[in-house]
Amino acid sequence: MKTMEVIALCMWLINAEGKLELIEHTYKESLRDCLRSSRIAQRELDPMRAKFACGRVTAVIELDKTGDDERWRIIKILDHGYKDKY
Repeated sequence: MKTMEVIALCMWLINAEGKLELIEHTYKESLRDCLRSSRIAQRELDPMRAKFACGRVTAVIELDKTGDDERWRIIKILDHGYKDKY
């Protein structure tokens, strides 16, 4: 595990009270990849229930080597710039 600044796709869902609730951060290789994933997700999910944003976060990450694939996985977000989003 290591701590570093990475690009992440952030996802919020609107909860029962009508407020945005931060659900997850997903590691992305680049801002381009993040924006592409965000557009795909917005087409797949109801835009009235889910919101997405890309940005830099400081996170603890680890290399996940399950199966045949290797990918970075965000373990814990230490700092992000989404405080004004929800």
